[in-house]
Amino acid sequence: MSRMKNFTLLFSMMLLMNTFINATPSNKYIDESVVNKTTQDLSKQTNISAALIIRGVQQTADFWTTADGTKDEFNEFCIQNFCKSKDEKEKLFYRICDNFESIFGHNNRVTIDLLLPLHVTGYEKMPVDEIFGAYNGLSHFNDDMFENKIAFIIILNFPSFTLEEKNKNGSGWSELEWGYVRLGDVFASRVPARQQQVINNALSAADNYISNYNIYMGKVWSDQNEVFWPADLKLISHWGLRDELKACYSDNKNGLKKQTIIYNIMKRIVDQSIPEDVVNNDEYIWYPSTNQVFYNNI
Repeated sequence: MSRMKNFTLLFSMMLLMNTFINATPSNKYIDESVVNKTTQDLSKQTNISAALIIRGVQQTADFWTTADGTKDEFNEFCIQNFCKSKDEKEKLFYRICDNFESIFGHNNRVTIDLLLPLHVTGYEKMPVDEIFGAYNGLSHFNDDMFENKIAFIIILNFPSFTLEEKNKNGSGWSELEWGYVRLGDVFASRVPARQQQVINNALSAADNYISNYNIYMGKVWSDQNEVFWPADLKLISHWGLRDELKACYSDNKNGLKKQTIIYNIMKRIVDQSIPEDVVNNDEYIWYPSTNQVFYNNI
């Protein structure tokens, strides 16, 4: 995988961790006169296009609050941190990419380890596991990046573009230019850490719900009382059933029958007519086609 493809994957992961809430301050502190003065000052010091200067300064102003500095300090910040050439901008891009890859990569490793008891069989489940599973070492990331002004440096030099603009102009952008645009998506909102933690808790609860939504396939019977799976096979309701459905194509003898059963299981899950007793429970025999359930712990 090329370095640029790694960055594209990284930014996609980062965006999934961000929120789609538009948290741009409603009462802007930096007025148009300050924005105009700053863009004029910068136009004399850089060979970056005027359109990108205006976009970067305007978006930076949108997120700047009184806590970030005075209007004069805003102007000074932009003058000092806006890239003066295309080479300088490219170097900044790759340095940010390397650092973010380290931050998000290591945090992903921590997250995987903390979720092991919730995602992997063989662990004794404990109440504390869900608390650890909800922990996110990057819950303050957005706040931290705005406080130390790294977020502002990125917004200033790599402003965001709308979906409409991407669709219209994207075919003419180079791989590097697309990297700039994707980096500009990282700080499209400014969400307080406390709210981000609430989001993380909700996502963790949803993830835990899916992780415990399993079907014991050895207790799933056909209309002809046939059992096609071993008693200890437990499939998660999402990718487990999906992968088993695909695997059935290689079974020339019973593949279609097994796929029909899985199809009926999926329909019950989608319309939520699935009996609660058969979810993550091996004490009942279930006929998905008729939705009949019988207690028979064999």
